[in-house]
Amino acid sequence: MRPQWPYRVNWRSPQARGLTGWWPVIPSGTPAIASYVRNLLPAGVHFSNGQNFVPDYVTDMELRSALEFVPANFDELEGPTGTATITAAAGTLSAWLKITGNSETTSPVYNLPRVISDSSLFFGLHYGELTAGGHKLHAYNWDGSDDHVSITISQGVWHQVAWVHGAGTLYLYVDGVPTSVASGDTQDVTGTLMIGQEVNDRGWPGRIADIRTYNVALPAAVVYQMWHPATRWDLYAPYRLPWVAQFEAPPPPPNAPVFRLRRTA
Repeated sequence: MRPQWPYRVNWRSPQARGLTGWWPVIPSGTPAIASYVRNLLPAGVHFSNGQNFVPDYVTDMELRSALEFVPANFDELEGPTGTATITAAAGTLSAWLKITGNSETTSPVYNLPRVISDSSLFFGLHYGELTAGGHKLHAYNWDGSDDHVSITISQGVWHQVAWVHGAGTLYLYVDGVPTSVASGDTQDVTGTLMIGQEVNDRGWPGRIADIRTYNVALPAAVVYQMWHPATRWDLYAPYRLPWVAQFEAPPPPPNAPVFRLRRTA
């Protein structure tokens, strides 16, 4: 049974949910939107936007922009250190992800192309094929041993994915559904957070949007909210244009591109 959500996200105090970093991938040429979203976040939350924008859509959400990764280009977005985003005992990495082709075949899991992981390869999300295992999304954590859980995801379709680690368990969520494995504390979280960077000259083809980090293990109900069409409207509300009164924001500049969500329920 899918979990039920007990509350809706309060964007006025995002740190109450442990938010430490946000890469929203706002369309280039819209500084007013980026400035507004940045001001929405309290001090201490890492905020970045990235480059290499391509127009695209997340199903039912019309994010309209994503980062595209081409393996041959070794595209990457570098973030802060892991210690600034998660803790050894708990953390969450979440994003919207669309894989557009197969990746590499290799082992162990931390040598697969990274979706989001630390530069030292102690934790994160990777995509590719472990020897003869099929191309899958992998959540990985090193606590002195290789702990990972893997899920096959359909290509050419947007998915909400999350790496969640806490209370001795590593979870991989795809569209609100978890798979888990026992895992102790992450052995080292001092490496730099890397998004989309190749590992050993190996990359993955696809697009990523709305990347978030938390220094807590988000409950299953909250991760489910981030995917479910009836509640993700609240999670992504700052994107809405025209601006709504509840956010007390100025209107967008003249000729600004449309960038809004569509309420689906």
